[in-house]
Amino acid sequence: MAKNKPVTVVADLPAPGPVDNTQFQVVSDFLTEQGWNHSSDQAEAYFWFMLRLKDGSVRVIVDVAPASERARLQVFATLPVFVPQARRAAVSEALIRINRRSAFASFDLDLHNGEVRARAVLENDAMISTTMIERTVCGALDLADQYFAALLAVAFGHVAPDTILEMGSRSEGTPLQ
Repeated sequence: MAKNKPVTVVADLPAPGPVDNTQFQVVSDFLTEQGWNHSSDQAEAYFWFMLRLKDGSVRVIVDVAPASERARLQVFATLPVFVPQARRAAVSEALIRINRRSAFASFDLDLHNGEVRARAVLENDAMISTTMIERTVCGALDLADQYFAALLAVAFGHVAPDTILEMGSRSEGTPLQ
């Protein structure tokens, strides 16, 4: 029987395409119109800024895909907390419950460092309009805003993850306790 030789796989990955400066400018104009003081890296095609929500602040990254067959926009709203290792399973369960209910945006949990972020992605065959940008950005921000305090309660208050949807649907001004 011949000894198996290791197989080397060489992937022929396409080089990133050029940034669509027009799409990048449309996103920049939208962020400016919102009054959000943002920074950008046009070479890497993304924007970043901090934004105060109802229960805390988030770091927002808006990634504009390079020009290709499809225009793509990814928005991430990162919560300024790192879930302790001992609570990551509970927070994961809470995020699954939220994600099953959410039609447009979702939450991610980095199991290595405990970072939580809301994410919304939009892809389109043509240029992404200002209305589409608004929907994508607001989708991630609305989700983060709705569940920010509830996720902190699960992560640090030892609240059961099966109460996350109820906590996230509380009316304005109602405390979590």
